[in-house]
Amino acid sequence: MELTGFKSDPAPDLRAADVVVIPSRYDGMALVLLEAMACGAAIVGTRVPGSSALDGTGVLVPTEDPTSLAVAVDALLADPARRRELGESARARAVEKYSLQRSLGGILSLWRELGAFPGTGTVRRSMAQSA
Repeated sequence: MELTGFKSDPAPDLRAADVVVIPSRYDGMALVLLEAMACGAAIVGTRVPGSSALDGTGVLVPTEDPTSLAVAVDALLADPARRRELGESARARAVEKYSLQRSLGGILSLWRELGAFPGTGTVRRSMAQSA
């Protein structure tokens, strides 16, 4: 294990890691999880809301359970084929579900919804447009 501190570009380290461990206690959507997925890393994380992004492409253990975390990491370290399989699956999921294009499309769709009259789908005109 190597603790390197802050890196402006973590991708090379995520790609080089045998296993990326994300032992979150609380997380709505972990950026490091998505970055590790995009890099094709084998991931061991804790079951928090944000870790649902893995959807079977990594190993999840209960929070606050260091023994389960260690067992999961050891199992992946001992199984290179499983690490490769999980990494490839995680990368494919990240590309399919969390690409920049898809994320921006979702944000724009939300903005359109928020700008519509409730229940009508009619877009509101701004104050500048109506004057």
